[in-house]
Amino acid sequence: MEKKKRAKASRAEILKRRKIFLRRLVIFSILIVVAGLSFGVYHLYRQTVSRILVFQSYQQEEVKVTVISKGIVLIDEEVMIAPESGTWSPLVEPLTMVEVNDPLAEIYDLSSLKVYEKKTAELADLRKKDLEEYNSRLSFYDESVKEIEKEISDIEKQMKTEALKDDAEAKERLSSRIETLEEKIEDLQKEKAQVEYNSEIWDEEEEALKDVLKTGATVVQSNYSGTISFSIDGYENILTTSKLPEMSVKDFEAFNYLSRVKMPEELAAGKPFAKVIKTPILCVSLYDLKDVLSLAQGDRVKLLLGQESLVEAEVLQIEQEDEQVLLTYIFYLPLPELLDQRFPIFELVILEEMGMKVPSDLLVQKQGSDGVFVVENETAHFKQVNILQNRQGEALISGLSSEAKIILNPRFALEGIRVEGE
Repeated sequence: MEKKKRAKASRAEILKRRKIFLRRLVIFSILIVVAGLSFGVYHLYRQTVSRILVFQSYQQEEVKVTVISKGIVLIDEEVMIAPESGTWSPLVEPLTMVEVNDPLAEIYDLSSLKVYEKKTAELADLRKKDLEEYNSRLSFYDESVKEIEKEISDIEKQMKTEALKDDAEAKERLSSRIETLEEKIEDLQKEKAQVEYNSEIWDEEEEALKDVLKTGATVVQSNYSGTISFSIDGYENILTTSKLPEMSVKDFEAFNYLSRVKMPEELAAGKPFAKVIKTPILCVSLYDLKDVLSLAQGDRVKLLLGQESLVEAEVLQIEQEDEQVLLTYIFYLPLPELLDQRFPIFELVILEEMGMKVPSDLLVQKQGSDGVFVVENETAHFKQVNILQNRQGEALISGLSSEAKIILNPRFALEGIRVEGE
């Protein structure tokens, strides 16, 4: 009995061990399959990525790191008042120097304007008809030449046929006909060259019509010396240089930035229509304290006004309010970029360095360092860079050579992976 019990226990132990072995074998087999699949997927991923990675070289250039700021332009101006209402025309270019008694503009009376508009319309109609006739004549000559060229082509084809191969007389007759047609083409081309469009005559007629406007026109002369501007924004004699001591951070919340002023289309009697600008011009700007810690009164700085206009200014005054700074620039020239906007938004250049402009999405972080993936020896490698500025989807970076090939889709890049794309 005891033997039977021991035998039964032994069989149970064997079965238990067999189950454990089989379970371990299944797990081991699954691990092998998973590892194989993972390796296959990883290998497939690397092969796929190596084909989709693309790269590009960027030009080394002098990049400008800037700080964007708001500004309020303070100008001393002498306002010119329209002596009467009406349509007008400036006699001088905006932002040019004028002296006292220089003619600035002509104001046209209503009767002269109506006569001018009527005659201008009549002249435009005649000019249009003349142009249509001119184009029609040119078209006639072009079509005539095409018809003759087609006839010549048909004759040349006829001369190559079997029927005329041995007919010298017929060939001679057709050759003579071709010569006649070619002479006709030359005659048509000479006639076409003599066809003229009387553009200069019409221009002279238009200029002569302007004399109609000048009859009875009021000529407005300058009362002051300075730089003339025909842009009136309503802040004349309000935002003057004498306002500077009163300026505060609160002033920068009150104005419509990027608003532009325009020349009035029609003048109203007793209303401003022009102004004579005095220099220098001041511009008060607002910055965070951390952005202008290195600046001091009297420093010369560079500013980007608009997209490409780089100008110089002098730091006239620095006033701190908590963590913000009111910085006043002084300009000794009447810059169009300043006078075109009373409340400009511009950029202070704080650093100029050799670097590259690249899209911001090319930048990646790896182990706490900023950089990009580049292609070296046909494989991808992470390269650390200095980010000088990263704003509005564009980054200014340094630390790469001009030959560097930067990967344009770095989210797929792996260190050391082969790169086949371009």
